[in-house]
Amino acid sequence: MNHHASVRVNSSLINNHQWSGQTEKLFQNQNLLTNDLLAHGTNYLYISMPGIPEVENEQILLDYFEIEYWREYKTDEDFMKFTWPQNQPFGLYQFELENFSTDDVFIYKIGSSIMENLQIESFYEYGGAPYTVTFQDSILHSNVEYYAVTGNQKKIPVQIRPDIPSNLKQPSNYADYLIITASEFVNNEGTLMFKEIWEQEGYVVEIIDLQDIYDEFNNGIPSAETIKEFLTWIYDNWSEPQVTHVMLLGDGIFDERDFSSSRKYNIVPIKNIWAHTLGAIASDNWYGCIVGDDLIADISIGRIN
Repeated sequence: MNHHASVRVNSSLINNHQWSGQTEKLFQNQNLLTNDLLAHGTNYLYISMPGIPEVENEQILLDYFEIEYWREYKTDEDFMKFTWPQNQPFGLYQFELENFSTDDVFIYKIGSSIMENLQIESFYEYGGAPYTVTFQDSILHSNVEYYAVTGNQKKIPVQIRPDIPSNLKQPSNYADYLIITASEFVNNEGTLMFKEIWEQEGYVVEIIDLQDIYDEFNNGIPSAETIKEFLTWIYDNWSEPQVTHVMLLGDGIFDERDFSSSRKYNIVPIKNIWAHTLGAIASDNWYGCIVGDDLIADISIGRIN
């Protein structure tokens, strides 16, 4: 054993494990945490390494954590996502949502509609914040979620732009070479120069907008897996000549979290694979491995950052 770690939430031990090698380890509490172990407001997650004799430079990286707990129908930020009480029979329920700072409140039934006939009352007889919102709804199935939000907390789009529908799933499409890049580089002089050079060599070259891939294969959500799904689909379904080479035009980053300072450089996502001695490393070759489980690419992949 060359790893030893324990995980706590505040003062509560979640689990304690020892293991060997560069591999993932799931720490999971088999019993639900009772609410009295959590504090209202800030809570702390601790990962500690007691140490193992004769083992040096021990390192652990956190991938993710999930905590499930019962909470009140009460907001501190003028918005909240909530559902009905679990393990209860279907039927008519009345919800009371507390602590809104204004009476300008909207409630949406996710995937369905906006709720009408809300009863909004002040906590005080003379009026003013906080406000409580009451409404009723019939619960007919378990997958019901709601979102309550005040008018001043509604999300405003950062950008709105027209979308010209693409036809990447048209089987009559064909190409030898693909250039995959972001929208702003599709008609860039350098991109068009690459296309012209290869066409002069007699190849059929297509420039593919990344956003079109995301739209057709993943409802507009960017991911490396979506690009791989696109390449797999065209490998199996596009007409001859079959695509043999793909150029990814744009940099990719390791840290794609929303608050990452490097996220603005993430033009074409990378995929991390597991290397035996190095751990997680970026691999564009992964994109080209279509047939079977081997690591030999069926489509040659290159990248220009």
